[in-house]
Amino acid sequence: MTIDVREARPEEFPAIAELTVAAYAALPGMGPLGAYGEELADIAGRGPSAVVLVAVDIADIADIADIADDADDASGAGTGRRSGQVLGDVTYYRRYADEMPKLTDTLGELAGFRMLATDPAAQGRGVGAALTMACVQRARADGAPGIALHTTNLMQAAQRLYQRLGFERWTALDVSFGRTRPVQVLGYRMLFEDTDSESA
Repeated sequence: MTIDVREARPEEFPAIAELTVAAYAALPGMGPLGAYGEELADIAGRGPSAVVLVAVDIADIADIADIADDADDASGAGTGRRSGQVLGDVTYYRRYADEMPKLTDTLGELAGFRMLATDPAAQGRGVGAALTMACVQRARADGAPGIALHTTNLMQAAQRLYQRLGFERWTALDVSFGRTRPVQVLGYRMLFEDTDSESA
């Protein structure tokens, strides 16, 4: 499998919504998603500053291309634009405070991402790491002093991934939601050493 990360296309939104909800619903201890599930599924409504990125298997594209090219040779027809299977998605924000206005003073000009999801059938194959590093690369290209994220206490594998990639816990971003079954939302950040920041 060869993973490529790119911006999502509108025609992919229904599949992305289904994948994202399935990934979160599969978390041990998550329980019914309720209104949060509706938020996860609303790909088009993630805000004007949001960029939804998808990880796709470009090896799948190559396989399709080989088959289609054989058909083209026989028929003379063009194959048009091809796309591989969507394996995961994440929502990136150039300025995370735009998504989290109550944390504006804390976040400053940091970029951020949330709602990272990997198809349960593709977990453990590098999809989450590819999506995370794509966000880091975008933040650097955007001139942000660093990047922050939120995850939950239920996402143990994700926390290990973020720490392995160089993120550090940032308790100033920690929040919780839910009354009967509260979920702890944990903050992480990565500051870029080559950029001065007052957000440290």
